[in-house]
Amino acid sequence: NLRRTQPSISAQILRLEEDLGFTLFERRNSRLHPVPEAQYIFEEFSEILTRLDNLGENVRRMKALDSGELRVASMPGPSIVLIPELIAQHALEHPGIQCTAVSRSSDAVFKLVSSQQYDIGIGDYSEDVIEETSLISVRRFEFICLCAIPIDDPLAKKTVISAKDLDNRCLATLYPDHANHARIAKAFQESDSQLNAQFMTQNFIPLLNFVERRIACAIVDPITAESYRLLKGDSGGIVFRPFLPVVLFEVAVITPSHRPVSLIARHFTEKIVTEFTRLASTT
Repeated sequence: NLRRTQPSISAQILRLEEDLGFTLFERRNSRLHPVPEAQYIFEEFSEILTRLDNLGENVRRMKALDSGELRVASMPGPSIVLIPELIAQHALEHPGIQCTAVSRSSDAVFKLVSSQQYDIGIGDYSEDVIEETSLISVRRFEFICLCAIPIDDPLAKKTVISAKDLDNRCLATLYPDHANHARIAKAFQESDSQLNAQFMTQNFIPLLNFVERRIACAIVDPITAESYRLLKGDSGGIVFRPFLPVVLFEVAVITPSHRPVSLIARHFTEKIVTEFTRLASTT
């Protein structure tokens, strides 16, 4: 079975007994019978060899990105649809991975990744927060916001929506303290148009409820638009059009800078980066 000669095996047993300092086999009726100590050693080594085999298989799977744990923290918007969709795609390609994804405020996301508890974070880009810490690595993405309009609204026939088109019209926006609200207000001011923000929420996705009900329009980021398309497909009651003047929305993809990033986390980060780059270039 071992592809060794009988004298070779006998010599190896003898050397092992000399190293251990006791006999492993008793010869009875021309056959070798293991002593209890030999049986103990055999069971221990069998377990070790099995673990080595498992280790080799797990290393192979990790190299193939088929095994490992992924921990993702995201601000609410992307965490509702887009990030779970990317995780699902990743899991289909690498079915052995485990993943934890949580939704937190941008400030909480930065803290979770800074404390090295999570592999990847997605949050609002903030120069102030980033300058305060050296514990994270940041990739900044700049998106051009879109105007969400009911599909049967006369404005839906236009290829581009301007602030003038929405002058004093009911809008759904993020809450006033958010940087995006301030940018929208500035765009309306520069266009000599009246901003009528009747509905305000903490993140973009809920704004689309008011648009679907045909009681408001909304200016949202492309991540929200893509999330809506993933949820509704062609059956949604909203269309998205470019908006002028340009309103920017900045997102940070962050990773810990003081601990090695696993292969699976590095690969998934690149998946997010690729998707965000695509969305940023299509607006």
